[in-house]
Amino acid sequence: MEKISICPTDRELSEKREDSLAEHDGPHLSYSKRESDELLEDFEEIIHLDEEYKVTKSKGIENRKSPIGSFQNQDNYCQEDDGGDDHNDDAGVADARDAVQSNVFDLLPEEVILEILSYIPLKQLYTSIPFVSKQWYANAKNPLLWQKLTFEETKHLTLGCFMSIIESRCPLLKELSLKCRSDLCSLDFLTMAKSSPLLQKLSLAFCSQGNIRTALQSFTEFCPQLHSISLEGCDINHDCIHTLKNLCLKYLNVSHCTKLVDESLIDLSKQHPGLVSINFDGVQWITDNAVQVMVANCWSSLKYLWLDGANLSDDGIRLISRCPKLRIKKGVEFTAEALRDLFVNFQPQVTDSLTGLCHLTLAECLALDDDGLEAVADSCRNLKTLDLSWCWDITDKGLQYIILNCSEMRYLNICGLREVTGVPLRQVPPTMPHLTELDARQCNQMRDELLYELVVKVPKLIVIDYYGDYVVPGNPKW
Repeated sequence: MEKISICPTDRELSEKREDSLAEHDGPHLSYSKRESDELLEDFEEIIHLDEEYKVTKSKGIENRKSPIGSFQNQDNYCQEDDGGDDHNDDAGVADARDAVQSNVFDLLPEEVILEILSYIPLKQLYTSIPFVSKQWYANAKNPLLWQKLTFEETKHLTLGCFMSIIESRCPLLKELSLKCRSDLCSLDFLTMAKSSPLLQKLSLAFCSQGNIRTALQSFTEFCPQLHSISLEGCDINHDCIHTLKNLCLKYLNVSHCTKLVDESLIDLSKQHPGLVSINFDGVQWITDNAVQVMVANCWSSLKYLWLDGANLSDDGIRLISRCPKLRIKKGVEFTAEALRDLFVNFQPQVTDSLTGLCHLTLAECLALDDDGLEAVADSCRNLKTLDLSWCWDITDKGLQYIILNCSEMRYLNICGLREVTGVPLRQVPPTMPHLTELDARQCNQMRDELLYELVVKVPKLIVIDYYGDYVVPGNPKW
């Protein structure tokens, strides 16, 4: 027996809706020819993104799932023809019309609608939302929703689709990632720059093809508010640094741009004395001379610094310590003397800070000894997190300095301290009342009984033992 669908086709629904427009007011799914053409163009551009929409140039839009929930999976709503009339068809049309006209969502204030849509992933915002209704189509193109295009959101877009978004929806774009794109040419960069005059953050990281210098010239000319640039892994040389001179740069990442030299860092610091973050990691040719010029120009603003260190000496480290806002993250090959000099300059009265340094990672600083740790304890009394993992020369003496002086400590990592027995930890409850986690993995001189005693005294304290297991009160291992 032949099967029929109780749900109307798109054509039937359109014809019946047009007949009823004179009788009903309110939102409906009618489009002008211009809007229909725009919708069709959008569909043709994003066919590769969404399997739900099967679009061909010859047939237009077809086999598209209805935006109304009751019409989804029409093949599942079929019944055998029992010889009845078209009552079910008429009821389906009426239900569809009522669903469209009673769309409560469209009655919300525009600000609320845009706030809700801001949580929708970019793919759905481009491929699904515009085709729900005329109002949703307009909302989905609102520039307020297109102020940030990250790598995760754009990596699957074809060049044509990506350029269409930039040109038609992004006059308010502030953050753009072109990371790993190898399909861009100079004209594409110029179009993007002209379409995004308010751009503030730009990533060209690992763009293996295209003229990066030309791209920088375009963005510098048309995006005067640009202050953060990532060129990580790009094939750039010293001349590219000059193209940035007209910007007010605050953040620059040229990590592993191996053609840069000492003069690159020197010119950069002279052109942009307000730099907050400089990443020259993987650039092996930076010497104490470039560090001296950088400190002289950026000492008052610099907070984050990555240097390869292959050609730096202790003198360079001492120069870096003059930057009052700098936050040290990790330094594997520092000498004990340099570390002591460094932390003396982190005292609150020197840095003009109420707290001084709060978070410090010294993991794998093999030269750090008890004297260096004493300097840390004296200068950084407001430390909240401290990582001393694999600093082999630290003993109970150095640990004692930290426990007695850093009462604000929340997290302490002493993983791999082979000379530490842990006896000073018995003073933790009164001297470190805020400590919540202690990592004592691979501390082969530390007894399990001592750690168990500690968690019994401080039940809320998380302690990790030699084997990486949590020490649990009431469950000793011996």
